[in-house]
Amino acid sequence: MTEYLLPKHVYCCAKGDAVVFLDLKRDKYQMVRGAEARAFRSLLLDRTERNLRSGLQEDTSGDVFVTDQGPLDSLVIAGLLTTHREDGKAISPTYIPSATERLIEPEDLGSVHIRVPHVSKFLVSCAITTCSLRLQHLETTVKRVERRKALKASGTSVDAAELRHLVAVFNKLRSIFPVNYLCLYDSLALVEFLARHDVFPAWVFGVRLEPWAAHCWVQQGTILFNEGVEEADDFVPIMAI
Repeated sequence: MTEYLLPKHVYCCAKGDAVVFLDLKRDKYQMVRGAEARAFRSLLLDRTERNLRSGLQEDTSGDVFVTDQGPLDSLVIAGLLTTHREDGKAISPTYIPSATERLIEPEDLGSVHIRVPHVSKFLVSCAITTCSLRLQHLETTVKRVERRKALKASGTSVDAAELRHLVAVFNKLRSIFPVNYLCLYDSLALVEFLARHDVFPAWVFGVRLEPWAAHCWVQQGTILFNEGVEEADDFVPIMAI
């Protein structure tokens, strides 16, 4: 029997009768329906059932085997699955807590105190974001953010008041920065700004099927940094860094 895995640069989520893949190498979302989606969803269901039986949130063993190979082989040809263990990872959806509150509201920006170091870190963060999105593949940027978080995030702690202040400072400075709002740019710039204050929240990507949309935001636990609860709830998470 053939073992199927996700390529290391591919993420997935399922909604209704569709499956959506995010391919970081191609900077591309791809939706599949029909036989391929049904076959792939069977892998997800098998993984989820085994996780529940074992009491684990995520199973990384990768040992998912199926006998109905035709539709899945089509996904292998498309580069959305792999049968090579060294190139793959376990087939598993992205798990993040459901958001319950927004960290700050627009009216919280009026009295925020901005210092010179805030401005310099903001400008550096925006410059890095601009260069990353213009000159690099999304995969390179995601890996960089992921590596930094893995190296530096453990043991860091910022109290809630300071966290609200930092995000308010970013939003206040962003309101006068001459770049149009885009969720990818603004979320990455916020991630970069917070990293310079030793804060490493999750950078979350999500998709909505009807009507189709891709979106990203910044979240820590159940708290949203730059999105509303109802807006984020419209999207199914596909990747969280």
